[in-house]
Amino acid sequence: MTSSFFTSLLLFGIGSGLAGAEVLFEWTPDTAHIKEGSLSAITGPAGTLAETAVLDAEGLLEFDQNQHIEFPTEAAAKVPTNAFSVEATVRIDQPQQWGSIITESQDNGSYERGWLLGYNGDRFSFRISTGGTLGGATSNRAFSPGQWAHLVGVFDGSSVRLYIDGVLAASQPMKGEVVRPDIPTPFVMGAYKDKDEFFPIRGRIKLVRIHDTALDAKEIAKSAPRAFPFTVRPSLRYLSPSSAEVLWESSEAGQGLVAFGPGKDLSRTAESDSDGTRHQVILDNLLPNTLYHYRIAARTPDGLVSGKVETFDTALNEIPPDFADAIPPSPDPLVRNHAREAAEKIGPARGFCLVLGLTDGKLLGELARVSNLTIVGVDSNPTRIAALRKSIQAEGLYGHRITIIAVEDMESLPFSSCLANLVVSEQTLHGGRSPCSTTELHRILRPGGLALLADKTGSAGHEFLRPPLEDSGDWSHQYGNPANTAATGDSLSGANSTSDFSLQWLGRPGADFGIDRQPRMPAPLAVNGRLFHQGMNRMVALDAYNGHVLWAMEVPDLRRLNMPHDCGNWCADADNLFVAIGDRAWAMDAATGERAQTFRLTAQQRGSHDWGFIACTDNQLFGSSVPVGAQFKDFWGGAMWYDKAGDPSATAVVCSDNVFSYDKDSANGLWAYGRGLIINSTITIAKNRMWFVESRPPEEERPSEGRISGNALWLHAHIVCLDTRTGDVIWDQEVPTPDTLKHGSGHLVDFGLDKGYVQAAYGAYTEKGFLLVQSVGRTNETGQAAGGGIYNYLLFDDVRGKLDWHQGTPWRTDNHGGHIAHPVVLKDRVYIEPGGVSLSTGKVLDHQFGPRIGCATVVAGRDSLFFRGIGGAITQWSLDSRTPSAWSRLRPSCWLNFVPAQGMMLIPEGGAGCSCGGWMETSLGLIPNALLEKK
Repeated sequence: MTSSFFTSLLLFGIGSGLAGAEVLFEWTPDTAHIKEGSLSAITGPAGTLAETAVLDAEGLLEFDQNQHIEFPTEAAAKVPTNAFSVEATVRIDQPQQWGSIITESQDNGSYERGWLLGYNGDRFSFRISTGGTLGGATSNRAFSPGQWAHLVGVFDGSSVRLYIDGVLAASQPMKGEVVRPDIPTPFVMGAYKDKDEFFPIRGRIKLVRIHDTALDAKEIAKSAPRAFPFTVRPSLRYLSPSSAEVLWESSEAGQGLVAFGPGKDLSRTAESDSDGTRHQVILDNLLPNTLYHYRIAARTPDGLVSGKVETFDTALNEIPPDFADAIPPSPDPLVRNHAREAAEKIGPARGFCLVLGLTDGKLLGELARVSNLTIVGVDSNPTRIAALRKSIQAEGLYGHRITIIAVEDMESLPFSSCLANLVVSEQTLHGGRSPCSTTELHRILRPGGLALLADKTGSAGHEFLRPPLEDSGDWSHQYGNPANTAATGDSLSGANSTSDFSLQWLGRPGADFGIDRQPRMPAPLAVNGRLFHQGMNRMVALDAYNGHVLWAMEVPDLRRLNMPHDCGNWCADADNLFVAIGDRAWAMDAATGERAQTFRLTAQQRGSHDWGFIACTDNQLFGSSVPVGAQFKDFWGGAMWYDKAGDPSATAVVCSDNVFSYDKDSANGLWAYGRGLIINSTITIAKNRMWFVESRPPEEERPSEGRISGNALWLHAHIVCLDTRTGDVIWDQEVPTPDTLKHGSGHLVDFGLDKGYVQAAYGAYTEKGFLLVQSVGRTNETGQAAGGGIYNYLLFDDVRGKLDWHQGTPWRTDNHGGHIAHPVVLKDRVYIEPGGVSLSTGKVLDHQFGPRIGCATVVAGRDSLFFRGIGGAITQWSLDSRTPSAWSRLRPSCWLNFVPAQGMMLIPEGGAGCSCGGWMETSLGLIPNALLEKK
């Protein structure tokens, strides 16, 4: 099979449409059918091109600029008005309003006539007029620009339906017949065009068919392009500066292949060694700083099956070179053995190794050969340093992973504390004394870092593994922990002001990593000295103490947004990162990013659901099932801030059908529970218990889509408490409807079906019991948001679920996150901007914090709150002095990208793209000054 033939198959996919149905018209705008400005038809009339044809590398007509094709008007009259179907295989490269693939329609004020298969914004639609407005079926899911889609619009005289890739995407009752325009109207492909409007598309059209019947679902499903049968979705992990691993699993055996290339040129192929279902393909000779496209395929007994075109950007590849084959082993067995022992003890992780006190430099190269560390030689002798630099440079190795730094005094090293993963010495290995004091040696080690100073016999003269920082904390889940407290208890070595911190590191990832404007993405995680951060369908692991990139991965199905109305998609423990991808949870080695195993949804939910909530404890992994399409993934446009008070699109919450647990080590299922609709943002775990809000509307009223807005969810709400070891129900209590609770001013909040609304809701565990916080807004007489609202606190006793107290505090504002802030449970208080309540009594606190501005939520260490405050920058508010201080020009993301954890203040980049000021678009770690003091 030639490369071009293979690439062509990959580009166009499998499936050729509904060939068996009655076809009125059929066109394929490609090189075989376009001549001298005319498109010949397979069936039906020829069309006239508006512009000179430009064909792409695959022979398809480029729809760009003003290109479109018009057909004789009399042909449009042959399309039945009582029942017909329109089929198209298209690739839309640029979403736009009034996008049309093929149409005969008019939209001029109240005069709307005809029919249209196309799209509005990034939603495909099929619209008709039966005498009124052009209405019909519009998908509630965005399409992906640049991806091929098979569309079928059906009208049967009573309803309009839209199918995408063989699956019903939308339907709308519409009775009658299509009313055609009675004024001159073009019959056009590739543009919306009527009496006074013209909107050409940008993309490709492979096929258009018009059928004289209303096709049924079975016909459409049978002839739709075949989807690639993934069981484990693909990931791409960078292995070296010029290579990456693509990993996936499919439900059908067949030889795996990947077509890839820079831009959209998929001219290169790489094949898997396996013809089974699990595939690993290495892409090599990758260019730096280049956007690549790739497509996965498999050769099966039924032919070639291909997936969607995906992308990866090697500008994000920060993996250093591997010197295992570039450097010959040292001839000195003492050097070889010491380097091997150090590498084995430090493990496979990347980071920094300081070699203190140099002699011949041989240990530098040997350590670079047998480990993944970046090697930094340190010495105070200028002559020796110059000679070693020249020698290593001559070998072509200097500056890649080996460098040498000159210092004036080895007893007072010019390095930050908590920096090095490994410290060794050539000087001691060759019989010399330790180059610095033990105190100084230990100071520069990061927590978990190893000092291993061997003597001339190879024995360890000094070995020290630095323990975790005192009173440091982990940020292992979306809101710090599975209890959702948004607080770590990290003492930060007593730092109570931003002036108590210094810059420890800065670097990757930068502004090109995340999603523009950051529509409330999942929080970073920080556990066991590692910092994990998500971007635009990608994730990266960093050393929390020195910022070194440990591994980086691009995952097309990773994206999840709108955390205030859903839940995080990952969690971590000391050794593993667990990530929800599609219908599975991946268990990944936290040090390397290698996937160890996957956990599946419970059997009843497979195929129709995705993995929703995710959490872990010492020996269990927890999850939930949400209907496919329920999770928020759209990020462009004002509505994608998910912030507008009272708007249904900004109050909709993602709900799960069940929750369940696995044994983390064996991957054996332990239990599952589900009676109603479980609100993901309320699921909370602590002390062998799980709490959540579950709505149980009557079966006939129960929504099926999993993304639900409106008050009905709360009129049938219960709080359920489960035993996490068995899944047994400990207690089950109805949630009081908020119309029984008072506003901060003393007025009742009316919360009937027509008045009032819940903007957001959260669960959290406290030492006093389970806390439910609802953000409740007010409406006016017409049911519109009236401005203003309260945070409604309800504390439930942990024994029987008795409501201990309730309280309300007013919103500070109804925009930019002021009405959807997540609670912070800290000591004996709950903080929600601008104030909070006492956990013991529910009384409103006698103080407020801030000023808080912008979209970011609030988090806490042991003694401080952190939020977006002074000048829009990240601000620290001391609980002791009740005063704020800020880091100038450090902008947080629009939800949560700054965490007090690991004894540090960790701030991976999350603010790029915002137009509200000039910010430093970089990732950084801040260290308490107390840790820098030399003793």
